Amino acid sequence: MLTTLLFCGCKKKIDFGPDEGITYRDNNNNPVSKIDPSDWTLDGNWSKQEKKLFDGLGVDVNSTAQGVVRNISLYPNPIETQGNFTYSVTASLSLKLVVVDRKYKVLLNTTYAPPTVGHYAFNIDFTDSKFESGESYRMYYVFYQGSTLYYKGHGDIKMAD
Repeated sequence: MLTTLLFCGCKKKIDFGPDEGITYRDNNNNPVSKIDPSDWTLDGNWSKQEKKLFDGLGVDVNSTAQGVVRNISLYPNPIETQGNFTYSVTASLSLKLVVVDRKYKVLLNTTYAPPTVGHYAFNIDFTDSKFESGESYRMYYVFYQGSTLYYKGHGDIKMAD
C-alpha cells in the first residue's frame, strides 16, 4: 500500500532527450552543436502538468495555434548570468514565459506585452540562486492575444558550469 501511495504521488520528471536535449548557442546566437529539433518550435498537445503551468491565462493551450512566430531562440546556451530571448511576430501578441526545473517546479513566471509587430530580443536574468550551475531547465512559452492561442512551445536551457 505504501509503495502504491509513493508511486502515485510522484510527479513525472522532464526528459530533456538524447545528448542533453540542449541546443547550444554562442554569444552571437549561432548554433555550436547539433540542434534539438523539439526546442524553440511549435509544440503539439501538452500534458496535464504542462497545461497547469498556464492556469489562469484564459487561453486553451491545447487549441489550434492561430499564427506563426519565427526565429525563437535563447542565447547563449549554456547561460552564465543572462539569456537573450528572441522572436519575430507578425501580430501584436502577449507572451507568457514559464521556466521550470526537471520536476516542473516553477522558477520564473513572467508576461511580456510588446506593443507592435516585429523582431524582439530581451534579457532574462538567471542569477537567482535557484538556478544551479550545470543544471538543465525547460522554458515554456505561449504567444496569445486575448483568449486566442497564436503559438506555443518550449526550449531546454542549461546553466554554465
